[in-house]
Amino acid sequence: MAGTLLIVHVEPPHRGSEGDTVYRTVQPCRALGEEPGVTVLSGSWLTPEVRRLSRTADVLVLCMVAEPDLLPVVARRRAEGRLTVYEINDDILSPQPWNPVAYLARNPVMRSLFSRLGASSDAIQFSTAALAISYGHLGGRQAVFKNQLWQPPPEPAKPARLRVGWGGSVGHREDLRAALPAIRATLARHPGVELAVMAAPSFRDLFADFPAERFRFTPGGSLDDYYGFVAGLHVGLCLLLDTEWNGCRSDVKWLEYAAHRVAPLCADLQPYADVRDGETGLLYRHPEQLAAHLDRLLGDEALRRRIADRASEEARTERLERRHAPDRLAFYFEAAAAGGHPLVPAPHPEIPATGLWERTTDDFPGSRYRRASGGEVERLIHDGLVLARDGHPGEAGRCFSEATRRDPFSYLAWMHAGNAEPDPVQAVRLLRRAVELAPESCAASYLLGVRLLAVGDEAGTGELRRCALLAPALGAAQALLGERALAAGDETGGRRLLFEALDENPWLVTSAAVLAQADLAAGRPEAALGPLQRALAADGRFWQTQYLAGRALLASGRPAEARPHLEAALERAENPAPVLEQLARAQVALGNLNEARLLIEKLKSISHPW
Repeated sequence: MAGTLLIVHVEPPHRGSEGDTVYRTVQPCRALGEEPGVTVLSGSWLTPEVRRLSRTADVLVLCMVAEPDLLPVVARRRAEGRLTVYEINDDILSPQPWNPVAYLARNPVMRSLFSRLGASSDAIQFSTAALAISYGHLGGRQAVFKNQLWQPPPEPAKPARLRVGWGGSVGHREDLRAALPAIRATLARHPGVELAVMAAPSFRDLFADFPAERFRFTPGGSLDDYYGFVAGLHVGLCLLLDTEWNGCRSDVKWLEYAAHRVAPLCADLQPYADVRDGETGLLYRHPEQLAAHLDRLLGDEALRRRIADRASEEARTERLERRHAPDRLAFYFEAAAAGGHPLVPAPHPEIPATGLWERTTDDFPGSRYRRASGGEVERLIHDGLVLARDGHPGEAGRCFSEATRRDPFSYLAWMHAGNAEPDPVQAVRLLRRAVELAPESCAASYLLGVRLLAVGDEAGTGELRRCALLAPALGAAQALLGERALAAGDETGGRRLLFEALDENPWLVTSAAVLAQADLAAGRPEAALGPLQRALAADGRFWQTQYLAGRALLASGRPAEARPHLEAALERAENPAPVLEQLARAQVALGNLNEARLLIEKLKSISHPW
């Protein structure tokens, strides 16, 4: 077998060809697969081939995945001198509340895994420079690889009627809503202009009062469908509110407009920092400027054409995926060499000569890249996860149950079935089967331990200890064992376990929170600050640790230092009532009685909304 460099790219579970999948997985992998001596396989952790080859691949790329069972894999790979690269392409710690991925940021264990896996990897790659700034503290060698086009699209045939357009996902709803008054007012001054929108059907209600004869709505579809929509625009809107999440987005919307010779009108925020105002787009800073620039583009055909042409030239020449594949590959070689284990193409007997590629879902001529798929079982597990996320546990359970029927040896199907099962006894049965099938799974052991303890079975303690041995870097098992020890009166043992959890995974802020709450309850506010400061240094955007730090500082007689922590907690608090109370106390201690009165009134309105 000839030598090859095997790259395995692990992505989040998905269905279809969403934009993120195409830009962050399919196109980069396809381009790498065209490089001499490189073989690339992509798929999700739900795919058996991906799980198997992740252990032995020369390069393992983890693209925004938060799988506990990857921690032992990454640790073993590091011990064996195999390169692991983590990719961050969204500011996962600060999603908008309405974003579909917000549930991950609210779950402390899942939230911590993005940072823990990134810090455990040898290198990190980002989709934007802003993300590199926000997550550069995770260490390792780092590089930024922007979203690119695969190839220049055909020259678009524009409709005769002037058309302004916008397309986006559910996460962009508030960005669009905030800009609509300015867009409506401007289009009222240009009766010959049409507005086109491509989005989820739920967006239709935003345009209920818009003249039907001047409005075109296209339901969301594949990336190719979106390209077809964009090709028919003259002016494209890149609408963003000034939020942490938006500040780390990519410029892909500009790229898509530019490639299809559409004049981009962009929010003057970090994602569009490379747009040259007046040349490759127009930049706006507030709604009034948005309206004024839209007026200019609609009223000045020469300006509109000049911007569209210059943007198109840049996108079609500089932003092509194949041009950047050598840089990506060079980064992997450099990162491996820096770790003392240079990449050397070698035979991979674990890749069958036939069979693996025959079970893939796509064929890319000229590229040694294939997308692996777990077929119907993977689809069922993915759909079950989405249903569970969206609050439909019964339907989710039916998907997982069908997955176990189709593949009785899929530990993931049994594990997720047990996790979704409301009946505790039945859940334990399902999770025991998952552990039997995959005794190396820390996730299955952790979930089983939690369910056993919930039904009063102390065998759960053994499962949690087993989880801690399988994946000490997860920290969750030690944290839960420590919390239980404290509750049982074993302060020494409990604190030891909680500090062990904090040492292993400082991004799992619940360890610090439990320690701090114990110290505050015992009248030791200064002691509470130690673990809280470590957690804040790792993840300063989790509201609970900001709140507890404020409480501890206030109890220590330091209200001026407490106030900014409490204000930061209030911005993100899932339960603002305790934060408002402590912030009011801090304002009183500082002599700011009017501010304290306003906070108390707000607290009363929350407690008694009538």
